[in-house]
Amino acid sequence: VVRFGGQLFKGQAAWRDLWRDPDLRLATLVVMGTIPTVILGLFFKPLADRLFSSTALVGAMLLITGLLLWSTRWIKRPGHGIGQTSGRQALLIGLVQGLAILPGISRSGATIVTGLWAGLDRATATRFSFILSLPAIVGATILVAADAIGTPEAAVSLPAMAAGMLAAGGVGYLALRFLVYMVQRSRLFLFAPYCWLLGIVTLLKFYKRGRKVKWSKGRRVQGLPASGTGQKVEGLPAPGTGCCYFLTFRPFDFGLCLLP
Repeated sequence: VVRFGGQLFKGQAAWRDLWRDPDLRLATLVVMGTIPTVILGLFFKPLADRLFSSTALVGAMLLITGLLLWSTRWIKRPGHGIGQTSGRQALLIGLVQGLAILPGISRSGATIVTGLWAGLDRATATRFSFILSLPAIVGATILVAADAIGTPEAAVSLPAMAAGMLAAGGVGYLALRFLVYMVQRSRLFLFAPYCWLLGIVTLLKFYKRGRKVKWSKGRRVQGLPASGTGQKVEGLPAPGTGCCYFLTFRPFDFGLCLLP
């Protein structure tokens, strides 16, 4: 980018040459793909944080991830390299990466599959997926670090942090090498049964817990006063003026107050 900027300033290059240089084209496509990721990440981050507590959603998204991976069995065309990759394809892959904030959706799996269906070859789809993740990971790390400043979780010793980073880096490198190996040999669909099995188990667990539904009157829940204490809670009727019922639908509790 710096070299191209210097050539552009000296009149040795034109803007149309931006797409002719493979490295500059890749950098431009990464920037274009990052735009929808940033938009979705910033606007839907509060919603995504709440969705992580939904066991049913995690199970459903794992099933969808399995379907995406299994669909690669029907991709027979060879695909093209970064030189033929368009900005529209980069935006599409970036959009899918932004949707991967949903729990249970594999970011790497979804972006690689999208790249393959968009016409990229296996090596280019894998490479673009990995490079496209770097701005998103750095940005997410900055946001999380900014939110963690001043919290008890931020008081982590440097040796512990360094050990965690080394462990994560080593495992991530090995996992990436294995993923590249599977993609290059058209074996990405082999991850689908694992996603389906985990998704079914998760949904069954949610269904089993969700069957425990009961109404209870006057039951004490966290954050509410016990019956007979006379303590008034903001937004709830004063003792003796109404009745509160609590619906237990594990793992959630819902409160309902009835006024006389």
